[in-house]
Amino acid sequence: MKRQTNTTKTVILALLLTACSPFSTENESAQAPPVAQSEEPLPQTPPAEKNPFELAVLIDLARDGKIPHTSFVVTKTTMDEVEQAWGQPDKLDQVGGIWYAVYEKQRVTIGYQDRKHLVDLRSAHPDLQRISRDQIMDMLGEAEHIRKLPNETVLSYSLDESLSLRFILSDERGRVDHVSLLASADQGADPSASIPETYDLAIKGESNQLSTKAKQNMDRWRNEIRQFASKHRDEVYINGPNKKQVALTFDDGPDATVTPAIIRTLDQYGVKGSFFFVGSRVKENPEVVQLAEKSGHLVLGHSYLHEDLTTKNLQGIAADLIQTENEIEQVIGKKPALLRPPFGETDEQVVKAAKQNGDTIILWSIDTLDWSQKEAENIRKNVMDNVRNGDIILMHSNEDKSETANAVPMIISELQQQGFEIVGLDTLLGVKPYK
Repeated sequence: MKRQTNTTKTVILALLLTACSPFSTENESAQAPPVAQSEEPLPQTPPAEKNPFELAVLIDLARDGKIPHTSFVVTKTTMDEVEQAWGQPDKLDQVGGIWYAVYEKQRVTIGYQDRKHLVDLRSAHPDLQRISRDQIMDMLGEAEHIRKLPNETVLSYSLDESLSLRFILSDERGRVDHVSLLASADQGADPSASIPETYDLAIKGESNQLSTKAKQNMDRWRNEIRQFASKHRDEVYINGPNKKQVALTFDDGPDATVTPAIIRTLDQYGVKGSFFFVGSRVKENPEVVQLAEKSGHLVLGHSYLHEDLTTKNLQGIAADLIQTENEIEQVIGKKPALLRPPFGETDEQVVKAAKQNGDTIILWSIDTLDWSQKEAENIRKNVMDNVRNGDIILMHSNEDKSETANAVPMIISELQQQGFEIVGLDTLLGVKPYK
């Protein structure tokens, strides 16, 4: 937290006089050196701003439903307000009926159920580690509930009928690792539940060509589709595992110029691409499809006419999937088992139809937005500024994406320089690409 200059001077002076940390309970009775007296009263110095990680201040904040360095309030703040302030979370996990949004920069994890209100605020700020078990018990007394976890102990205190404050202490250090401020138990939050070791990536990528409303809609879709995918693990993928591998994927082809150019670049660098082709375009450009398959790249389905599958009924979706895979089979002799719905639009009906047809739905964790800001440098930047282990990178290979073709060699070169292995979706996800 940024402090005013006079406050900083006051804190520095206090430390010099007492020779102790503002978190310490030692030397509290030490006398400061005498101060020269004046006949006129000395001007009053404003009190130093309280450190939010001092135990007393932390407890006061918690009684108001807050944790240090956030303005969010348990049971009152909505997830929409959180995302407006902090953007999309870095990770999104689920424990029971509670969603946990992880903001790594802030070292804060936020639990919610229905996005209408927060039920759990957690902070793992390093300054909390200055708080000891003895300090907690001196101020709050014996914990109402003590729960032993592997290498950790949870001390639980009820602040009032609606809020509980939990201190999770490292057994090795005997000090706080993180704190958790929860709504009442009837909200369903489990304060001592560990966030599972799933690996769900936030969807990244920016464009300066999007209107404010379009960006808001995109951010909302990204959040909603991640929650949807987490309910359909092994049926809907957004990213791969936490390994130093990524997949380059290309939608909306084939065409006669851009798709072949991208294939040539992939071949030149010896990496495998994954192409989601539109069925009607496969019929128009069969030789390009054959080129992709013979070069060792994956040829996968992207609907027949690039229509929003969620606007169709179950029978209509199934008919579209079958027509697309049949068109591909006529060219390469194989039916794809991986599907990317147009626009990423996916719902329960699409998942059901895909499952019945033996298809797995593949989305993405990085959107280069090459369809919006059609500049090779921005396409490259969206990848290299955001790349993480297991990313599925979305690009396009239809006729107006020449800038994408220009960006691909830069992306491959930089990824390889950083030690990433560029693989097909079959390798990244451990799935069969064909039936």
